[in-house]
This record gives sequence, C-alpha cells and structure tokens, in this order.
Amino acid sequence: MLCVITESYYQAMSVRFFIFPVLLFSLPVQAQSQLYKWVDDQGITHYTKTPPPESAVHDREILSSQGQKKGVIRGLISEEEKRAEAERIAKEEAQKKLEERARRRDRNLLISYKNVEEIEAKREAKLEYLEFLMESREEERQKSKQQYDRLLSQAVELEREGKAPSEDMKSELRSAQRQYKSSRDAISKIRAEQDKTIEAFEEDIRRFKELKGISVQTDTD
Repeated sequence: MLCVITESYYQAMSVRFFIFPVLLFSLPVQAQSQLYKWVDDQGITHYTKTPPPESAVHDREILSSQGQKKGVIRGLISEEEKRAEAERIAKEEAQKKLEERARRRDRNLLISYKNVEEIEAKREAKLEYLEFLMESREEERQKSKQQYDRLLSQAVELEREGKAPSEDMKSELRSAQRQYKSSRDAISKIRAEQDKTIEAFEEDIRRFKELKGISVQTDTD
C-alpha cells in the first residue's frame, strides 16, 4: 500500500528534531556534574557523584564530567605523616619569609643609596658613633676601677688596724664593683656591634654592586 507523507508530518518531525538537542543542552546539571574517584580499604575503586565518606583511607580525586582531574581530597593520614606534612609546610613558609626578607632588603638598598660611596659614608658614621660609645664606657670603667681600688685599699687598711669597714664603705665597694662590671660588659657588646656593623655593610656593598651590575673585585683579583 502506498504511504503518503503529508506536509504536516514534515512539520511535526522538524519540531521533534529541534526539541531533542535543546533538551540535551538544557540538562547541564546532570551531564556535567563533577565526579569523585576514590579507593576503599579493600582496594576497590569507586566513581560517585556524591563526596566519598570521610573515613576513606586513600586520597580522593575530584573529576570533571569529562574525567579530567580537578582536585584532590586527602584521605586519612597517620600521625607520622601529619608531622612530616607540618614540617614540610613550616620549611616552605620559612623559605618564603627568607625570600621576602631578601627582596625587601634589595628594595631598601636601591631606595636608600645612589652609589657605593653613600654606603661607605654611612658605615663610617656608624663606626664613629660606636667608637664614641666605646670611649665613654672605657672612661666609666677606669673611674669605677679606680674608685673600687681606692675603697678596697681603705678597707684593707682598716682591717690591719683591727677595725671593720663601715656599712657605707661596703655599699660603695659593691656599687663600684657593679659599675666596673657593667662598663666592661658594655664595652664587649660595643666591640661585637662594631664587628657586626663592618660585616653587614660589607655585605650591603657587595649586594648593591650585584644589583647595579658593578663588577665585584675579590681578594684574589
């Protein structure tokens, strides 16, 4: 029997083929939702649309609808692994701080100085100030030493005469001794500061030359 296809049939089919792709693209939530890949404690791999249980031992991967890896959810880790991870993070943070400190130091050098001569002039000014402090403390040390020796000589003389030093004299002796030790310790700190200053400025000059592209001459040159 001959089948007659009418115009209305063509219209109905064209509408059906138009609606079908529209429906496909109108379901992105179901088709393009992310997946989770994880392995249970039996070693079986699972692919689920819902997050894996928190008790999953192994790491869990987050996949796109095309199967591409989007991220990782860490599984259960031992205390030793936690400590190792914490140490790794601490080392990375410490390294980042060192690098940031070095960058700030470089910026400060370039902002603070125009040439090496300015750095050397500041170094000399700092060393002169420390030398002034050194001389002041040395003068205090000598005075306190002289006072202590004088008081000690008087106390010894009194003991020879069978007399005991007064409480005031004993107090002055202790005070002179403390002053002497304080001045002596201060002098040691100033000397250490002088050495530290020289070393720091030498490093600043070396780094400044590197940043400016100035050739650095070594002792062997």
